[in-house]
Amino acid sequence: GYGFWSDVSHVLSQLLVAEITGRTPVVHWGSNSLFGDDNGANAFDFYFESPSELRVEDLQKEKFDIWPPKWNHRNLTEGEINKWGDDWSRLYGVYLLGRSERVIVSDFHTGVFDLRPWIPIGHHLHGLSVDELYLYLVRRYLRPSKTVVDTVNGFIEKNLASTDFLAVHARGSDKVIEMDNLDQVKMQYKGKIDRYLADYNFQKIFMMTDDSRILEYFQKLYGNKIIFTDCQRTNGAEGIHYQDIPNRRQLGIEVAADVYIAARARAFIGNGLSNPSLIVRYLKDWPGKDIYLFDENMYH
Repeated sequence: GYGFWSDVSHVLSQLLVAEITGRTPVVHWGSNSLFGDDNGANAFDFYFESPSELRVEDLQKEKFDIWPPKWNHRNLTEGEINKWGDDWSRLYGVYLLGRSERVIVSDFHTGVFDLRPWIPIGHHLHGLSVDELYLYLVRRYLRPSKTVVDTVNGFIEKNLASTDFLAVHARGSDKVIEMDNLDQVKMQYKGKIDRYLADYNFQKIFMMTDDSRILEYFQKLYGNKIIFTDCQRTNGAEGIHYQDIPNRRQLGIEVAADVYIAARARAFIGNGLSNPSLIVRYLKDWPGKDIYLFDENMYH
C-alpha cells in the first residue's frame, strides 16, 4: 500500500524470513496495492517473476492453519486486515520466526537490518552484512517481468547507444515530508554531476525523478545531455502514486523500468534515503568510485 520500491523492500525482507525459516515464499500484491488494476489480479506478477511456483490460491485450503489468526482461507486475498490497529496489527517480522503453522502472513514492513541478527549460526546467510544480504536477495529473487525488460531494452536502444552514461536519481514530491533538507541536497547534485562529467567525459545523463520541477531544473543546467523516460510525474508535494492515476499498472511499469535503466549506467548518483536509489545500488556490484549516494543509506 505504499510506494513501488518501498513495497519491494518489504518483499525482500520477507524473502529473508523465508530463507531463515526454510519456507516457500508466495508474494501477493492485492487490492490495496497502489500499482494494481481493478480485476483483482496479483499486481506483483505485472513487474516480476514469482519467487516460487505456489500462488496465494494454493494456500486457501481450509486444512491449512494460518498465522496470525486474523487471516484465514476465506480472507487471505483481502487487501488489509487490522494492519494498523486492533488484534494482530503491526506485526514485526521477528514474530514470524519460529511459528509452527503451515502458512504465515506478513503484511507490515520490517527491514533486513532488523532481521539480520536473527539469522542462525550455521545458516548460509549468517554473518553477511546488510549490503551483502540485499545483494543476495535482489539477485536471487528480483527477476523483472518480460514487459519491464522489453521496456528497458527499447528505451536503451533508442536513447542510449551504450552503457557509457551517468544515471542520476533525484527525489521530489512527498519526499520533502521525510527529508526537511531535500532542497539543500538537490543543490549538491550539480557539483557531484560535474565531477563525474569531467572524470568520465559522459555525454548523456539519464535522469530519474518523480518530480517535473526537478527534471526542469536539471534540463536548464545540462540541456540535451539530459535523457529521461516519458513517465507520469508530479509538480507538488503529493506522491504520484497517491494521486488519481487512471492506469496504475502503467505507473508501476514506469517506476520499475527507470530503476533498471539506471542500473545499466557506468556510474550512478542517488539518494541514500530513497528506495529506488538503494535498489539501483544493489542491482549490481558498483565499483566504489562509480556510485555516490547523498545522505546515509537508510537500509543500514
